[in-house]
Amino acid sequence: MNFWNIFGGKSNTPSPTYLQAQKTKQIESLRKISASVSETIRDVEYRATFPVNTTNLTLVISLPPKFPQDQPMVGVEPGVHHPWVDNQMRVAHCPALLSFSMHSSLGSAVQSIVDEFKRNPPQVLPQHLYNAGGQLPYPLPSTAYPQPGYSQPDSAQTQYSQDVPLMRTPSLSSYTSQMSTEDSVRDTSGSSLYQMPEIPASFPALKNKSMTELNELMHDEGKMLELLQQQPELEKISEDRRELSRTCEELAKSNLSRKPEVENLKRSLIEQWDRMSEMRSQLEDQVARQALLAEQFHPSILQTNLKVAALEAEEESERIAEAFLDKKMDIDEFKQKYMEIRTLCHSRRAKEEKLHQIIMSQGLQY
Repeated sequence: MNFWNIFGGKSNTPSPTYLQAQKTKQIESLRKISASVSETIRDVEYRATFPVNTTNLTLVISLPPKFPQDQPMVGVEPGVHHPWVDNQMRVAHCPALLSFSMHSSLGSAVQSIVDEFKRNPPQVLPQHLYNAGGQLPYPLPSTAYPQPGYSQPDSAQTQYSQDVPLMRTPSLSSYTSQMSTEDSVRDTSGSSLYQMPEIPASFPALKNKSMTELNELMHDEGKMLELLQQQPELEKISEDRRELSRTCEELAKSNLSRKPEVENLKRSLIEQWDRMSEMRSQLEDQVARQALLAEQFHPSILQTNLKVAALEAEEESERIAEAFLDKKMDIDEFKQKYMEIRTLCHSRRAKEEKLHQIIMSQGLQY
């Protein structure tokens, strides 16, 4: 069905989505396993019949709306007893189905069920036991996932009511309710910005139609499209779509009008970033210089330098004394130079000792 026409879009058929492409690929893999695979309802239900001993078993493969994101459902006809089959005649314990994902192969999964049944043939239940066992319902209905607008006649709904409890299938209202929830547009806070209009669970125009007319309607896309276009809810959706489109256009124009302001702020940010980078480089240079000076003027380094300077002054005083003894200078020159250098030597020793006391008391040594 071409839903682009419903919402006022292009008349050409849109390209399939990734999920639709994967679904088509999965169905093709199912067709490849056997020529006996038949399509009951397009993209919804398929049947694969194969012989097991003297009995022909049929696997009813039902594909949910979100297949292959959701796992397929496989039923068995007629009723059998097998470890993989539950009391509703569904293949519920097949590893390939339990681990089915988007990248699994539907054909391989169904083939594994066929191989298991041929390797370990199931026990076919007698018809009277199958219908009256209480826990065993009748074989899976052919409409496990009903098409929109299709409702079973009363005769089909009451066919097995006297013998076994009916297996209830998902109603159209449950799908429409789920669709309304999933199609709501939500913002980052989770609050709903747009709510899809409530879609009716049934169409009154279908109540008086016969099964032939319903089947014809279901397989005629033009008539189905005409019926849907007459619904006021779809008109409301089209109107809301146009309103949302206008709102988006206004927001886009508003954003474009702020482009100069954003560009100015961007340039200002770049300039400030460059300035920050330059100041950071200067700071790193100053920190490195400060660390070097802190190392050069550490109390322990100063103490060592004072000790060396005191020794140098003492050696210089000894040379002056030797020069006086060798009569290389007179007594006045000797007294002047010797007193100066000895005073400097004692001063340095006193400073070194005082600094040593400070270092030891405050724990400043390396």
